[in-house]
Amino acid sequence: MSTLTVLTIIKLVHIVSASLWVGGILFTVIVNRRLRKTYPPVEATKLLGVVGRAIQRPMRYSLYIAVVTGPLLLLTRGFGVQLLTSSQFYGTHFGAILLLKMILVAAVLLMLPLHSSLGRRLYEMEDGPEYARERLKMLVVGWATLYLTLAIIGLGSLLRFS
Repeated sequence: MSTLTVLTIIKLVHIVSASLWVGGILFTVIVNRRLRKTYPPVEATKLLGVVGRAIQRPMRYSLYIAVVTGPLLLLTRGFGVQLLTSSQFYGTHFGAILLLKMILVAAVLLMLPLHSSLGRRLYEMEDGPEYARERLKMLVVGWATLYLTLAIIGLGSLLRFS
């Protein structure tokens, strides 16, 4: 199999996986907004919890696959381990964008357990001031994850043109 074929397959898997992750986040945001307008807060939270748990595993797997295929794309494109571990590489335009993308990916990965923990806690709560505080935390983490993911996509596009 040619290098171009391998690169194409890895790129396809990377893009499809990242798209599933982003699609899942956007789906959750849209469903959440609709549920909040249709149901009382606690009931909407419980329904979204069910939806969230149903799509959580495929979403996470798609993110993990995208995280693995990203470095594979670099290696396939000729960026060796020695270059990628060189501090001078990250002083280049391409290297700086890549470093920022890696930092944002790490931030998203670190937010996943926090988001899940907040979701489980919120699912068990009744309406009240503590519920409102936890829901706000959940919203902040969710929106931060969405915005960081969109930034990661933008940085990935910039890498393509660097």
